[in-house]
Amino acid sequence: MEQDQVKLISSVNEIKNNQEAIERKVNDIDRRLAAVEAKACDNAEVGDELLQLRQLTDHLSRENARLHDEHSQLEDRMRRSNLLFYGLTDCPQEKWNQTEEKLVKEITTVFKSPVPSEAFERVHRLGTYRPNQNRPVIAKFASFKLKQELLSLSGKFKENGITVSEDYSLQTRQVMHRRTAYSSISLLRRARQIHHNAILSNLADVGVGQRVYHYFTYCLSNSKSCVFSTKVRTPHQSSIRERRRPQATPHIQLQAQRHNIPRVPCIRELGLRLQADVPNSETIPALHSSTGQISHLFTRNANTHHVPTKVKHVRLVQAFINKRIGFVAPFLVLN
Repeated sequence: MEQDQVKLISSVNEIKNNQEAIERKVNDIDRRLAAVEAKACDNAEVGDELLQLRQLTDHLSRENARLHDEHSQLEDRMRRSNLLFYGLTDCPQEKWNQTEEKLVKEITTVFKSPVPSEAFERVHRLGTYRPNQNRPVIAKFASFKLKQELLSLSGKFKENGITVSEDYSLQTRQVMHRRTAYSSISLLRRARQIHHNAILSNLADVGVGQRVYHYFTYCLSNSKSCVFSTKVRTPHQSSIRERRRPQATPHIQLQAQRHNIPRVPCIRELGLRLQADVPNSETIPALHSSTGQISHLFTRNANTHHVPTKVKHVRLVQAFINKRIGFVAPFLVLN
């Protein structure tokens, strides 16, 4: 009997000990849950603060963009009486009055009437002097009407080797660069929609000769248009890369004076411009005007293995079309 009582008492004590251990664990869990709830509340408050900061940042970004636009508009308004002149001969240590005299002389030649010096508020060069380079000249006119009238005569200035352009703020120039890049992208993306007959009819108007005409006929009828992938990196730079074709396009080999005439890959871009310029008011005269520069271009690229830049490439293609290829084709270095 006594042994049974001892066993019962020990069992009760063991149960009490277990109960106390369970209570301690429950209390510990309660403390942990309280700490988790406190942290959750803190995180919720931090999340609310982050949301408010994000909204404030978005508002400040929009406000900053609006202020930039307003600043650009104000700067453009301040520059609307300015004109930039490129191509005026430069000399070291040139003073502003000497620059003004040169500009007045050029304007008088084109304008056919004397222009007083009072017509300018200020005339000066941009940048530092560099040998063999003509710094642009910026002129602020006292009369906006006179400035517009001179701007309308930019074509006559160009005949004298002077380029005239308006003065814009940096942001406006970046937008103009982006538009130019995207317009060229759109032009290249339409390469697969060329109507070859329209191109060939326009090329026939140039008078390239029967043999060259048949060469271009083959290139346009048996070659697929180049597919371009374009990525605009910055407002000042765009990357236009030609993708590899699944099958190689067969080449045609023509010879002039026992030299192979290389195939011209840029003919498609030129053809696009011919097709886009329906009345040929710009492209055909541009082809004819390049005739005077062909000897200089071929002299610089003759007997070299240097791949010309895209601008030189297109100009060479223009000259290639505009001239009979008998004596100049062997010196083409386009590939």
